[in-house]
Amino acid sequence: MVTGKVEQVTIRPNINFINLDGIGRDAPFTAIIFPDNADKFGDLDRFKGQNVEISGTVTEYHNKPEIILESPDQIKVVGGN
Repeated sequence: MVTGKVEQVTIRPNINFINLDGIGRDAPFTAIIFPDNADKFGDLDRFKGQNVEISGTVTEYHNKPEIILESPDQIKVVGGN
């Protein structure tokens, strides 16, 4: 499980990014949502500025940790915003 503040949400046709505690490549952690699952999550912009808890298997991509989100149950807003 990873916690952090959502600093950036990037929505693209082939992938969506939720960056915690930083922007772009400076973000120490990213949650990834692929198009097959994107409709399950609704408006991702609602997470901007929120402290969230992300659960799932942490993998490494380009020397950076990430979790691929497949279900909305994997991300939740937590206290301390």
